Formats: sequence, structure tokens, C-alpha cells
Amino acid sequence: MKQTPCPLCSSPSSRGFGSCFFCGVEGEGYKCINGHFTCLTCLETKSPEEALIRICMLKPSRDLVELADRCMLHPSIPMHGPEHHYLTSCVVLGWLKALGLRVTEGMMRAAVKRSIVVPGGSCGSMGLCGAPVGVGAALAVILKSTPLKPKERTTCINAVRMGLELVEEIDGVRCCKASTYSALMVASKVVKQVLGVGEVLSSVRCSFSNKNPDCLGSKCPFHPKQ
Repeated sequence: MKQTPCPLCSSPSSRGFGSCFFCGVEGEGYKCINGHFTCLTCLETKSPEEALIRICMLKPSRDLVELADRCMLHPSIPMHGPEHHYLTSCVVLGWLKALGLRVTEGMMRAAVKRSIVVPGGSCGSMGLCGAPVGVGAALAVILKSTPLKPKERTTCINAVRMGLELVEEIDGVRCCKASTYSALMVASKVVKQVLGVGEVLSSVRCSFSNKNPDCLGSKCPFHPKQ
């Protein structure tokens, strides 16, 4: 029987049927010896945009961090990179969908289209981290913000500003996981204030510190040993 490495733990996987860890769809795929099952579509999807949209539309979650971690575990998402700029867009919209708001695939694609333009390394080359921008794009879509809507425009700008402030407070080399968590903490606060839904994140514990060679360790507010 053909085996393939598990995208979650790298253990040998064999062909079978089950409910996909990433998207929740039941069907054919691969199950590893540790019980992780990944459907063929999620396993074969190489496009980060398509993988994120699939995960957040088909298996949204009321747990913002769980959804973010599940997205960041997909093999198309590297430890660091511009994929995180639109990952936050998809995660926020998927979270809002799970909370009962109307979120369509078209809305998610619109947010991705806006946030994907932020180049990789922009935190160092432009002073602009894309993770908070992704949150701003998601809020702009859900609030139907335009340059001519003062309240909605200000809400989106403030969300990006506060996200950048949190990222700036982490004094060290770039970490796209930490930037993502920072942006999502702000998203939870703004959504609660403006839309009255969801729980405000008071703390987050990183699930990727042991995989990141540049991890700041205890200097990072999201490190598990904090």
C-alpha cells in the first residue's frame, strides 16, 4: 500500500477514508500511524491562497487561535513568509463565519486580493508588517468599508495601527507566527467592540516555537514558557 509522509507529524501515512483535519470534509485521503487524516484535496493543494480559503470556508471555528494554528500547519504555509499577510484575512473571516456572520467565498477572495499585495519582508524593508494589514482587509470586507465611510475606515485603520504596535513591541528578528498572533489579538478586541461577537484574546501560546530556529524564546510574549 502506498505511503506518504503525514503533513502534521511526518509519520508514514496510508490511503484510507476519514474526516480531514484541515477542512473537515469526509472522503478519501491519507491517515498516519498517529491518527491524523488529510483529504486528497488538502494534501495536493499547493496554492496557499486556495488552501486557506478551503480550510476557513469549509471548517471555520469559533476558536480564533485554533483556526489560525490549523491554517499555519498546512504544508503550503512556511514558517515565515508573505502567506501570513492574507492568512490573517482568511482566519478572521472564517472565525466570523463560525460566529454566525454572513461570509461568502467571494468575500474571502476579496480580502485575500487586497492583502496579498503586501510584499514579503515588508516589515524590514518598509516598516509595514502584513499580518495586521490582513486583519484590516478582512474588517474592511465585513464592514463594507470605503474611503468615503468615516466610521468603517477609521475602524480598519485603527485595527492595523494597533496590530503594528503589538508587532513593534516584540523586539527581535521577524517572526510571522508572532506577528499573526499579535494581529489576531487585536482583531478579537476590535470585533468585540464593533460587532459585539467573539471572545477577546487575553493571551496566546505559540505552537511553533520548537520549529522556529529564530525563536526569541522567553523574550516572546507568545512563547509557551511565558
